[in-house]
Amino acid sequence: MAGERADRSTARRRAILDAGLDLFLESGVGLSRVEDLLQRAEASVGSFYHHFGSKQAVAAELYLEILEEFQDGFLAELRRHRSARAGIKGAVVHHLEWVAGNSKRAAFLFECREPDVFPLCCEQDTQMRRAFLRECLVWLQSAAAAGEIRKLQPLEFYVLWMGPALELSRAWLMNNQRRWTWMSSGERRPETLLGARRSLSEAAWRALAA
Repeated sequence: MAGERADRSTARRRAILDAGLDLFLESGVGLSRVEDLLQRAEASVGSFYHHFGSKQAVAAELYLEILEEFQDGFLAELRRHRSARAGIKGAVVHHLEWVAGNSKRAAFLFECREPDVFPLCCEQDTQMRRAFLRECLVWLQSAAAAGEIRKLQPLEFYVLWMGPALELSRAWLMNNQRRWTWMSSGERRPETLLGARRSLSEAAWRALAA
């Protein structure tokens, strides 16, 4: 019985998070109403305040959850490659595939910087990003020490490696969310990102190769 209650509670919490993702992307956190969130999640007021307490807390939880998901996947891809070439290219491909397959979650990760939300997750966000970037930098510096890639400053590594993939992803997401409108409807399909896997991964490798 206790296990069933726990399962129902977990399911309600998940429903609130999923409903929040859709609502926040449509209206922004500030303009979203708790009543609308509860209606979409089919959740009670008591359940909402038991799990979160505010719509800002829902947004902060979503942001950290998605950030962790992305970082874990990226690092797992990096760790599984022994050669610098395979790792550099594989990480770019992973990034593009993750954004294409998780467009709503990726859009929220890119856009969640509302002033009444970010303070709730800023400290944990900073810790997570530092740990993530530290592991990436150790991997890159090891490859540079082995003579596989160029010896560069951390920011140079970041820009040359992931800059084009990040910028394409941002433009694609902004057009999909109708923040920008200069892409055609065909270009808003996932194939736009997936079709760039080879060119952008090759470009990243050429930029970094020793």
